[in-house]
Amino acid sequence: MPIFWISALILTDMARIELAPNSLVVFVGANNSGKSAALRGIRELLSTLGATSKSAIEQVVLHRAGSLDDLREYMAPFLKLDHYMVEAGGVHVTSLASYWSSTAPSLGALSTAMVSDLSTEVRLGDCQPAQTINFRTDNVRHPFQRMWLDRHLENATSSIIRRAFNCDLVIDRGAGGIIPAYVGDRPERMPDEERGDPSYTDRVQKLQPLEEQGDGMRSFVSIVARVLTEARPVLLIDEPEAFLHPPQARLVGRQLSVDGYDRQTFIATHSSEVLQGLLGGERGASVTVIRLSRAPGSAKAVCLRPEQIAELWKDPILRFSTILDGLFHDGVVVCESDADCRFYEAMIDAVGNSEKQPDLHYVYSGGKDRLHIVVKALADLGLPVSTIVDFDVLNNEATLKRILAAHGGDWEEIRADWQTVKTAIEQHSAFLGGDKFVQAVNMALKRCKQGEAVPREVLSNVRKLTRQASPWDFCKTAGLAAISSGEPQVAVRRLLANLMKTGIFVVPVGEMEGFQRSVGSHGPRWVEEVLRADLANDPNLEEARSFARAITLRFA
Repeated sequence: MPIFWISALILTDMARIELAPNSLVVFVGANNSGKSAALRGIRELLSTLGATSKSAIEQVVLHRAGSLDDLREYMAPFLKLDHYMVEAGGVHVTSLASYWSSTAPSLGALSTAMVSDLSTEVRLGDCQPAQTINFRTDNVRHPFQRMWLDRHLENATSSIIRRAFNCDLVIDRGAGGIIPAYVGDRPERMPDEERGDPSYTDRVQKLQPLEEQGDGMRSFVSIVARVLTEARPVLLIDEPEAFLHPPQARLVGRQLSVDGYDRQTFIATHSSEVLQGLLGGERGASVTVIRLSRAPGSAKAVCLRPEQIAELWKDPILRFSTILDGLFHDGVVVCESDADCRFYEAMIDAVGNSEKQPDLHYVYSGGKDRLHIVVKALADLGLPVSTIVDFDVLNNEATLKRILAAHGGDWEEIRADWQTVKTAIEQHSAFLGGDKFVQAVNMALKRCKQGEAVPREVLSNVRKLTRQASPWDFCKTAGLAAISSGEPQVAVRRLLANLMKTGIFVVPVGEMEGFQRSVGSHGPRWVEEVLRADLANDPNLEEARSFARAITLRFA
């Protein structure tokens, strides 16, 4: 077989992405970011000399190798026996030499034989019965024809279908002029019974015809069958996850990543399940991710090389969370907890303009100390990211430094203001000192009776007093209001504004619950209670709406 592959993609910004012969290239991005258009651009550039792409792909660079005899041998099944013409192109066999020696960035009509283009329409059509042919003289075209010839291919395809749908794929070898496929439990053959015998065929034909199954199964079968039975060196697949449930989408990604497929595969997907299947497969180290986004009047692309992806994939946070889902949105908002994510997502949705609302993904880190890990992973994926963090993040220099660095900020630009704010908070007299704390706790405990359970109200009051005994805990309940007037107020507002420019949004009221103190609960219960309100109009939530608008503008 001659060697052919796309050795490089040149993007519209003239960035060049070098590719190996067995590359797995995945186009990801938000809706309408140009993923499917990128595949169409590759297809057009390969098939039409002088074609111009209307996608992020400006040009493909081709590599041709192998002898002309190798090419003739490879092309034989694609040539008409009487005219030696490529079936869908019109290339005479004597012209093969000029096509193969050409330096043009196009295969022309040869692309029919070199590129397998699995659009959704092709995949659904694949599952109709194939035509029976004279296998001695006619060219094998359809996966069912290849499986009719080779039972090993049928069995290999069937084993994958069983993993996905708990049924077998069975080729009917006794249907006359057609080759249909059925799904169900494969009938057992009697002694001395062949698969083409009428008795066995009768049992096969009692199964369910593949062409009558759902779109998900038909699309899945087509992808697996084409991958296993075809040898074209370039494979294009648009949305392999179409119609599939997440486990099956992940399985199809893993199948496309099986080692031993000597081809390049280009995939456009909006499924993190497909991407995780690809990365978790045998060829996961060969995956190149190209994230597309649309700017006014242009398409933008960020490329993550296989070595970058491999390094990120080692991190369990990336592998076992929803972080990868961010690749399919306009940006990501990172919070400390799941409850924070729910509240801020609801508020951002409440203040959004449906025509300009960014499509955001929300993830949580499980605490301040892990925020920088999540933010860095997202930034390495080329994603716009904003972080929402409680006011007491200003208490810990190391934690704040790490979060700022993950956002690409410069600590020296904010150090002086941070020091001013920290000093002002720790010297503030509004919090309870030791003697006042003891007095207040003793007063609260007087309601306790010996031998009885401590009332919940007493426990709640003690918890409040405990927070008020620390200047930073007090600050978390008050936010900006805890900072004394004058230079400290000027410094803290300048500090928060500079952090906001890098994508770090410090809650000005201290913590999420500070936006609505009339609700007495905390965390998930507080969120559940607040979300019952009219988030877009409740006057008590005006400060929360203002905060949400600032976050939205960050992604505009």
